[in-house]
Amino acid sequence: MPSWKPGSGRVATSTPSRLTWSTGSRRPFQNTGGAPRLTPCSPPEVRKRPNLTVLTGAHATRILFHGRRANGVRYTRNGQSVELRARRGVVLAAGAYNTPQLLMLSGIGPAQHLRSLGIDVVADVPGVGANLQDHLGVRLRGLGRRGTTGSIPMAAKDEWIQQWLRDRSGPANYFQENNVGFFKTNRRTPWPDFEALLSYNPNFGNGTYFADVPDKDNRAGYYILVVQLHPHSRGSLQLASPDPTAAPVINPGYLSDPRDIDQFVTGLRRAHRLLTTKTLEPYSEFVYPAVNATDDVYRDLIRADAGTMYHPVGTARMGHLSDPQVVVNPDFQVRDVAGLYVADASVFPHLVSGHTMAPTMYLGEVAAAAIRNRSV
Repeated sequence: MPSWKPGSGRVATSTPSRLTWSTGSRRPFQNTGGAPRLTPCSPPEVRKRPNLTVLTGAHATRILFHGRRANGVRYTRNGQSVELRARRGVVLAAGAYNTPQLLMLSGIGPAQHLRSLGIDVVADVPGVGANLQDHLGVRLRGLGRRGTTGSIPMAAKDEWIQQWLRDRSGPANYFQENNVGFFKTNRRTPWPDFEALLSYNPNFGNGTYFADVPDKDNRAGYYILVVQLHPHSRGSLQLASPDPTAAPVINPGYLSDPRDIDQFVTGLRRAHRLLTTKTLEPYSEFVYPAVNATDDVYRDLIRADAGTMYHPVGTARMGHLSDPQVVVNPDFQVRDVAGLYVADASVFPHLVSGHTMAPTMYLGEVAAAAIRNRSV
């Protein structure tokens, strides 16, 4: 197996499909999984930095240790297994699913689970893969009066796409859910517990909704996606096998805590008031659920329509090490080992009151500063 030491590489950042390393002579670049990413739009001066190397098509398979100190990453690329050595440390930024997967593949996680798969235990850290949280959204729907126009069908026409490619105009220039608001149903909390995203697209749920409106396809419509921001439910992630190419077993645990459905009903009812406002009245001849819908109708809607917002967090949560479920300390360092850090949304102890992209990018900046200023 080749062993690769590019330049004087000191800090290696690993993701399942991309590897980045920095010599530390300039600002470390945190990569993907929730930290700022190198993209084709990145400034040329960033892409040309001599202390930055990006490998695409590289699948990280294991963090390497000397004793309990991380000193490299093993990855496969073009069918070849390669070891990348790090003098200062390894920063893991693979996201809330792949970070715990790679930690467990490397021997850091619940010891009993790892031993059951024949994986040697480097550190027994039971919180790895636990505490999984995600945002769920449920749609309220409105259908306008005959002759009302203004909404855009869900399915884009070829001529719309060609127009957008030609001059960036036309209906295809619209993107869904571009009206965003936050509200709270509990005045005692200082933060919102629901988000509402309005989209000018009629949405019939594959024919499930407004089936009794014969000309529904010729009417304007909209939906409001209501997102529960602070669910009580928790999920988990485990390895399916010691094979690093095998997908992990993810149990999102959606709606497993009965409090979430009850609170969702409250949030949906509060958002439903928007459907009958003067502004939306021309688009609300028909609404679902109906104005007089029972709580059971809302519960059925939640179970049938709830979908992920793709905001998974928490599977390597940060906190005080007196808590055995904590995986990383406030300096982003993985407990019970040295030279290993996590800089992605998996360290969030709980969900934020909104989307996770910007907070995770900020987390990457904070992690970079913390690691750069620390003697590792």
